Amino acid sequence: MDVYSASPLLGMVGGPLVEGGGSSLYHLVQRINALSRPGVVATDVTRFMQDAAKSLGTMQRLDRPFYAHLGSILQFSSRFAQPEDSAVLVRCSLPHLKAGLVAAEDTVIASILNSVSKVPGIEPGFASSAGETVRASGILETGRIAAVITAMRALTRLGYEDQEGQLYPRVRELILTRVDDLCPEDLCSALHVFTGHKRHTAGDALIERIEKRLLDCPERPKPR
Repeated sequence: MDVYSASPLLGMVGGPLVEGGGSSLYHLVQRINALSRPGVVATDVTRFMQDAAKSLGTMQRLDRPFYAHLGSILQFSSRFAQPEDSAVLVRCSLPHLKAGLVAAEDTVIASILNSVSKVPGIEPGFASSAGETVRASGILETGRIAAVITAMRALTRLGYEDQEGQLYPRVRELILTRVDDLCPEDLCSALHVFTGHKRHTAGDALIERIEKRLLDCPERPKPR
């Protein structure tokens, strides 16, 4: 069954277009703290998702700073909302992501793509758009390595093929030069960038370098 057709949130989107929309996103983010506390019932989360979908569905554009707010909303959605509600919210977000995510900060790009990649039923064409966003944003040149790894893992989950080899080979070389700066968790995440990819692999050099680094890492003390 199509996850979109199963959600009542579809009736909440649409309406007149409004520029900006920052205050709406800001107030939605303020509600997340309360909704993340123990004892919150599912209906409260559903109501929040309805408000978020309605707000995004009536916005014409987002200013650059408010992509961080959208990232917080999508992250909350992926953790606490029903999958069908998350899917509708992502659907409402896609026009904004295609239009302006490229200008957001590296950690915001990574966080948003990570949240979107975990939602089933995303339109196939978004993988290509997401790949172009990562390429054009300059995140590989100026972004933090953790953000690069998170964004690339998201592209892999989305099914981005990178047929021209503009991203994955460069990321492989970048990780190879930064292995000594990464903790064991980040090293494992780095390998997952290539896990299951149809076209690009980690390669023997990177695997061997990560293996050596893991063996050299000091063992963590066991909890008492």
